[in-house]
Amino acid sequence: DGAEKEEGNEKPEETPPAPVKQETKKKIKRHDVAIAAEVAGLPPKELDSAIEKEFEYELQDRVVEETKEKKNDLEAYVLGMRSKLYGELEAYVKEKDRDKFSKALDQMEDWLYEDGEDETKGVYTAKMEELKKMGDPIELRKAEDMQRQDAVSALQAVAVQFRDAAVSGNEQFNHIKEADLKKVANESEKALKWLDDKVQQQSKLAKSDNPCLLSNDIYKKRDMLDRLCVPILNQPKPTPPKVEEPEAKEEPMEDAKEEQPMETEADVPSEAQDEQPMEEAK
Repeated sequence: DGAEKEEGNEKPEETPPAPVKQETKKKIKRHDVAIAAEVAGLPPKELDSAIEKEFEYELQDRVVEETKEKKNDLEAYVLGMRSKLYGELEAYVKEKDRDKFSKALDQMEDWLYEDGEDETKGVYTAKMEELKKMGDPIELRKAEDMQRQDAVSALQAVAVQFRDAAVSGNEQFNHIKEADLKKVANESEKALKWLDDKVQQQSKLAKSDNPCLLSNDIYKKRDMLDRLCVPILNQPKPTPPKVEEPEAKEEPMEDAKEEQPMETEADVPSEAQDEQPMEEAK
């Protein structure tokens, strides 16, 4: 039993602590490394040659694109004008001229789909000019017929306005020389007379005739009249002469009045001195 007790009192063996490892510091050495960058490229002469070729290709592409546009414009003009000749432009072209132009349009269309399928930009431009020599006068007649009345009204309005102002005798124009006012009235009358004569001539022409009165000429006449009359009628009134007021004269100061001596008790009459305030009745 005693042995067993001794065995029971035995302490468990302690595990020895693990040895501590010491960290070793690594030494890092830095060295500069030279790096040479090389870019692959063409020699200068070959590079210039390549740039020149690229420019030529771009130019060729531009010419091809512009040529295509000119061809499309020509085709669109042929189709559109042929339709207008028997529609909105019919009243502005004589029958024989319409037939001649229509035939030229048909021939141009045939040429476009045959010999003109692959032509240069210059050829398409020249073909367009040929057709426009016949088509532009027709379109001009219609445009003038639509715009002429507005131009006539514009010139009439300003001419009448300037003339009436010059002969009105209005007070606001009294400062303007009579010769200048007369000039405004005369030039306005001339413009109205010129316009009336031109309108009469134009009224005798058919819509299919070339016009003798162009809206652009009417507007030029209006602008000329405007430049002449506006500066005259807008002359500012002269500034009235300044009236100088007479200088105020300095008046001599009046002699100071004699000072009156202040009254003293001695100067007060004896009666006033004898007066005593009345005592309140008790």
